[in-house]
Amino acid sequence: MKKHIEKLKTADWNFHIKLLVIIYIGLVLMFFGFKFFTSKLEKPYHKREIPSEFKPWQN
Repeated sequence: MKKHIEKLKTADWNFHIKLLVIIYIGLVLMFFGFKFFTSKLEKPYHKREIPSEFKPWQN
């Protein structure tokens, strides 16, 4: 049991990189999942289109 605890205390860079990759992939999947879910909502919760008059940078 002590070896297992010591291994957890001495986490190396590979562990941190793997953990950050897992977190990043999870955030990306949640973002696209939420984006897909919100695009399917009906009125009044749908994503509205903003007219081009209010977006002068796209003229």
